[in-house]
Amino acid sequence: MTSLSIPLSWHVSLATVQSDQRVLNCSTMAQPRLKLDNILLLVTLLILQITASYSKSLGRAAEERKAIELEDEAELSTTDHVTEKRDLESEVQRLSMAVERAYEELEKLREEVADNHKKHRNAVPKISCRSAHTSWHGAVGRTLEYLDNFDVHCRNGEFLRQWRMSWGEQSNGLKQIHYVCCRFLSHREDKSQRRKSQMIAS
Repeated sequence: MTSLSIPLSWHVSLATVQSDQRVLNCSTMAQPRLKLDNILLLVTLLILQITASYSKSLGRAAEERKAIELEDEAELSTTDHVTEKRDLESEVQRLSMAVERAYEELEKLREEVADNHKKHRNAVPKISCRSAHTSWHGAVGRTLEYLDNFDVHCRNGEFLRQWRMSWGEQSNGLKQIHYVCCRFLSHREDKSQRRKSQMIAS
């Protein structure tokens, strides 16, 4: 068998080549690991950015929702205020109309009372009265059973309205009965008496 003799320089070069190859292989194996780490870092950063953006979006959405709710509440409050104001105005108007009707009814009642008073005053007959007295000497009992026994008489058509008895110094020692007789006036006599009263007053 023939053996090949390799120069020493070749052995050194071969060892160098093998060593370089191992280094290349190690660097080649480390590169994918570095890329994977970079990718994971990038993905993590991207997730954080997405999360932050989503949080901001949620915050803006909540603020917009709150603003919309406040606008709705303000609108409802305004609507309720307007409705309450209208109800109050209608209630005031209703009460005003009720007061006006009450005044109208009161005015009608006053007119009716005035008319009734006038009719009643005209319907009540007027009376004309005269005073008279009678006197005598002698004793008188505690009661007077019959006034006509003591000359107390009213004329025809008259009625005895009142009477009183007196004696002693006021009546010069005589027994006296003071009485008032009255009669109803006719419509013609009433008008004539009113006319005379007006003439005297003027």
